[in-house]
Amino acid sequence: MVLQEESETIVMLCNCIETGKIKCAPYWPDRVGEVKSFGGIDIANLQIRAMSPEEPSVALSILAIKFTKPDGSTEIREVRHYQWMDWPDRGVPPCRLTSMVCYAH
Repeated sequence: MVLQEESETIVMLCNCIETGKIKCAPYWPDRVGEVKSFGGIDIANLQIRAMSPEEPSVALSILAIKFTKPDGSTEIREVRHYQWMDWPDRGVPPCRLTSMVCYAH
């Protein structure tokens, strides 16, 4: 969907595992320099940092997604992946949502 819609930003509001339950499959590499491959699509993690000093619980990963287009050419797209690591399950986050929206834009 990220490729189809030409998304530049992904916002993830959970951890992959919370309270011992699987909430999300790890669809991106969580370490810098790591690459995950899914059916001809390679996702590389170029950088990880806190979204801002004020929001250290939101991790920003810069991902490079490499894929082959229908015409056989290869394309690489850069995508920002924000992960809000302390958003409580069925709850309200401890920091303001507006700051997250501003950074994501």
